Amino acid sequence: MTCSEFKMQYAGRVILAFVTDEATHLFKFEARYITFFMKRFIDEKLPMWRHMYFYEVDNLNVEITENGKICKFEDKAKFLYLWAKRLDQSGGVCVIRSTFLPPDMSLLEGKRAKMFTLRFNED
Repeated sequence: MTCSEFKMQYAGRVILAFVTDEATHLFKFEARYITFFMKRFIDEKLPMWRHMYFYEVDNLNVEITENGKICKFEDKAKFLYLWAKRLDQSGGVCVIRSTFLPPDMSLLEGKRAKMFTLRFNED
């Protein structure tokens, strides 16, 4: 799946990108910004990210962490069965793959994570 296909299929939804790096990072944003997120933002902010898992949340104000720790993650976010790998994104290409098995987030309950909500101004 490309970013354009992702944008069309998940139009109007709020996406939670679960990004693994040396630390865990969570990014919430509207689906229409997936191209910017994948092609520019993530490589600039986390150049050594490894994997990314995509979830859907109800809105941008949903709190996934409490006191900086992941809590009841699967109650607040719905896995979209999509993931991306940094090595697949070379040459300005956006590649999002589907999967049949969700990652085991129970291992991350109570672990520290950095949460970011991305909001974009359109002028």
